[in-house]
Amino acid sequence: MITNILGFVVFVIVLISGLFDTGAAVKITNVVVPSVTDANRPVVLDCDYTLDADDGALVVKWYFNDGNLVYQWISGHPPTAIAQPQYFEIKEKRLGPKKFEINCEVKGVFPRPTLSLKLGDRDLNGLKVEITPNQYIYDAQVTTVFYAKEDITEIECLVMVQEVNYLAQKKSIITVKGEIPGAAIAGADITRCAVHLLNLILLLVFII
Repeated sequence: MITNILGFVVFVIVLISGLFDTGAAVKITNVVVPSVTDANRPVVLDCDYTLDADDGALVVKWYFNDGNLVYQWISGHPPTAIAQPQYFEIKEKRLGPKKFEINCEVKGVFPRPTLSLKLGDRDLNGLKVEITPNQYIYDAQVTTVFYAKEDITEIECLVMVQEVNYLAQKKSIITVKGEIPGAAIAGADITRCAVHLLNLILLLVFII
């Protein structure tokens, strides 16, 4: 029995046996599932199959109708419900000429995820990670500040769920060259100040 949190579901089942050994004899004999179900109610997914007695390498996976894995059972291990991220974004904020704040955020993940950030092939340190339970799922974000050494830098955010061997990646390209936030405003303020000062000098000269 699993509880789906992704809306109405159309179920597809895949059985993997013997690590894709074509000689393995696994056969689905009966599948009893509803065509659709309410996301807020539990649903029973019945799958009957036959398997050779000496073949223990069995994995049963259920997929959401758009191909997302939602449930998995590996022979010899507890069954696991799976929710892939409903939201996954990486954002950068420029703090100085080469100083950036990176934030990666995911929502709607289960089981509990692990987040990390990579700069090229190197893992970034000093990460601030926040993982928040949200009913049956998790929301999470990771934040760090770093100094770019190259004009163009690639940042990668990784979301991992070790229990089900799930990995999602998203990349962002940071360009060092360009206008620094606030620089144009500061420049305009300086220009206005200079104009006011010049007007004041001219006024004093006129009075004298």
